[in-house]
Amino acid sequence: MTRRFVEIYETSLGEYHPNVATGLHNLATLYHMQADYDAAEPVYRRALSIREKSLGADHPDTVKLIKNLATLMQSTIEKKKQPSLANGIGVNYGQLEVVELPEEGLLRQEQDA
Repeated sequence: MTRRFVEIYETSLGEYHPNVATGLHNLATLYHMQADYDAAEPVYRRALSIREKSLGADHPDTVKLIKNLATLMQSTIEKKKQPSLANGIGVNYGQLEVVELPEEGLLRQEQDA
């Protein structure tokens, strides 16, 4: 649905209108929250290009988008560093949270209690 809004904005307002950038930013954020980093990055970059051209590099909306893109890049790096489930570590890809399992001794102590 968000993609359709972007298409409507592009058709009615023009390809480089700030509202097109806002729609793209929202779409990229959606992909980012779904951990679809490969889809999010090019959309963030296109939105950034439009914002820089239409609003300037120092505009608060442009700065916010740059911060979101930086967060995406960090998430991408962290995802690549995460160990697999085969290594005994649970991974929640929805939130990119690594959950380490307790050491074996800790499990025995809890069972004895």
